[in-house]
Amino acid sequence: MATKLIVPRAANEGGLGTTTKPFGPSYIQMLYLKAANATGLIRVSSLTTTDETESTLFTITLTSGQAISIRADIVCATSDGVTAAVMGKCCGARYQTAGATSLIPAGSLTTVSSGQDRKTDALIDAHFNVSTNDVRLRITGLAATTINWSAIITYVLV
Repeated sequence: MATKLIVPRAANEGGLGTTTKPFGPSYIQMLYLKAANATGLIRVSSLTTTDETESTLFTITLTSGQAISIRADIVCATSDGVTAAVMGKCCGARYQTAGATSLIPAGSLTTVSSGQDRKTDALIDAHFNVSTNDVRLRITGLAATTINWSAIITYVLV
């Protein structure tokens, strides 16, 4: 019997499909789950930084009346493995009809557990923030250092 694995269907189909193809980051980039009035997503995102400038690893734009719960499991490393980090972050946000996107509660960002972050350099950082109507996963590398970043982002949006 062949192994069955979860894969995404077309965005307009919703639900889950199956395949016997290998499962990995190069094969699956997004997985949509659809319910009556909520959407769930698992997404793989990656980026390379070469300095200490803050960069955006992932963005989602909220529209009027939407709320989101979002989590990111992040890993980064230099090609020689001298510098590396593993971090878990989560937050909630909402878009009020009479306003813009804000965090829940207002101004609050919550890490999964600050004790879970493991870094070889304290300057490496990842965090969520809000800009206009976007919820963003922001990362900061190190000066004159090439760091490869990857994250699995999961969220539920209503």
